[in-house]
Amino acid sequence: MAEAKSSLILVLVGVADAYCAATGQSRAAVAKATLGRGGQIDALESGKRDLATGTFEKAMRWFSANWPAEAQWPEGVARPEKSAVSPSVALRPAPPSGLPAISPSRGEIGSSGAGASVDRLPTADCRLPDAAAAHAIAEAAE
Repeated sequence: MAEAKSSLILVLVGVADAYCAATGQSRAAVAKATLGRGGQIDALESGKRDLATGTFEKAMRWFSANWPAEAQWPEGVARPEKSAVSPSVALRPAPPSGLPAISPSRGEIGSSGAGASVDRLPTADCRLPDAAAAHAIAEAAE
């Protein structure tokens, strides 16, 4: 059996297993809720699948928002703040005249300089433990 492809995957699998233990739900049910496919957590752990950073962050926000109140969040894993559960979008003033502007409603670049442009803000603080800590988290969840 292949190994997980990254420390992000090890952290996600550890958090998923801790969630399963706290709620009694199966890995397949949790994978379906967080990643859209019932076998995704097993595929990630075995190295058959990989994980984009945005997908990791989305899953971690889901776990944070749905974590049982009576269960302790896994030690050594940064928990996304409640304010980071929904992606944030900030509007900033339009650039000076003569520079292209991005329309927030269409995402198109124009030359009028009117309107506002859109910046995506970070959605979660996902500082990761070092590789040894990630392995310890994954082992503790087993």
